[in-house]
Amino acid sequence: RPKMTHFQVNYTFHRHAAVASSYLRIDLDGDNQDIEAPIAHINTLIKRWNQVGSQGNVYGIIGLGYNFSDNQDQSNLFTYTGLQLDYETQRIYTAVQGFSLWFNSGESIPYGARYRFGVAPYIANYDELQIWMVGQLDHMSSMSFQPRFTPMIRLFYRTVLWEMGHDLNGIYWFQMMSHF
Repeated sequence: RPKMTHFQVNYTFHRHAAVASSYLRIDLDGDNQDIEAPIAHINTLIKRWNQVGSQGNVYGIIGLGYNFSDNQDQSNLFTYTGLQLDYETQRIYTAVQGFSLWFNSGESIPYGARYRFGVAPYIANYDELQIWMVGQLDHMSSMSFQPRFTPMIRLFYRTVLWEMGHDLNGIYWFQMMSHF
């Protein structure tokens, strides 16, 4: 998005845990609040429920980052935390996510929350193109036009996922994920 970039690389060393490195850029509305930071974190699968034809998950994230922007209101070192709950079948997908950046100063804590709901018009095999229609509702602290609703198309082929859309104000969304 124009006011936010999040680039992340993960290495899964256990089926329940991955080490990760992220670059996060957030242009928050207001003076001296922008964030431009590398983050080192651990992503963990806290709980998984496997059912016949469905799966539910709870994921947690914790890490440390350093803000390189010229902020006057907060210290540069911060803790990065996140939580995601999701549930999916071959036809529906739903997820709720939240994250926050905890600065030592204890002042403004940037945070974000997201809810998603998706529907697949047909069931595809692993080696076929999977198409999902997804609606996403976002809230990001200190950003205008809140909350944001973004309809998008989600394409999944083998180990690659693409998501493209734009919110009701015309601000684009693009996400790509690939597993090696």
